[in-house]
Amino acid sequence: MDSNGYFRYSPWEREDDCDCLNEKYYIHYHCCDCKNCCDYSRWDCPSCIGPTGPMGDAGPMGDTGPKGDTGPKGDTGPMGDTGPKGDTGPKGDTGPMGETGPMGETGPMGETGPMGDTGPMGDTGPMGLAGLAGTGVTIYGYVYHLATTEGNIIAGGADIPFSSNGPLREMLHTAETTGVTIPTTGNYLIHYKIITAAGVPSALSIAVNGIVNASTTVGILMGAGGRSGTAMLSLTSGDVITLRNDSYHAIALDISPNIGAQLIIMLLG
Repeated sequence: MDSNGYFRYSPWEREDDCDCLNEKYYIHYHCCDCKNCCDYSRWDCPSCIGPTGPMGDAGPMGDTGPKGDTGPKGDTGPMGDTGPKGDTGPKGDTGPMGETGPMGETGPMGETGPMGDTGPMGDTGPMGLAGLAGTGVTIYGYVYHLATTEGNIIAGGADIPFSSNGPLREMLHTAETTGVTIPTTGNYLIHYKIITAAGVPSALSIAVNGIVNASTTVGILMGAGGRSGTAMLSLTSGDVITLRNDSYHAIALDISPNIGAQLIIMLLG
């Protein structure tokens, strides 16, 4: 090694681990690093490269580069959670009316309304049957009813009261009561009639001592009008005769001054 720190070798000297060969002068030069051989034009080798020094401090950050191109659109992300319920919107317009539904079942019958006004008097009925010929009627009675608005409704199954008496001979009847008492046993001709102001179909019968005689029953049609009957009965002294609404429905008699009911009883000679 010389004063500059280089190794110098003669041509016959060799170094086994690392040499450089100068092919022009056939001279070997020893190098400090086999990867960096001596320059052929120089007799002595340059100084060997020392070990890498420590990394220097990082320089200051450079300026921000220009904005790059926009990348491709990414995939759609997963659906987010359902948001809170919004406020109720305003009420919509009323829709069109629907079709009419089917008719419902018939409801129960309502209560009977108030009695209507009395209708006009009906036509006079046909002439009744002629009575039996005889020496003369000696026992007879005629009673009738002038009804008021408070007493013209005769309930179903009730006897009709007679407010007034006509000619009575041996017959017994007290005004405003229902029964006529027979004075003598015998065969009697009985004529009876009512005039209705309103009502429903019902029936009219003669009752003897409270029992209806089936041969005397006549029907009463709905509405205003007269209905009469005639019967011949064998009666006993003391029998009580009444005129009965022989049905379950009430009837409304014509009111005063018109006659609502009549009863004529005659003993046949």
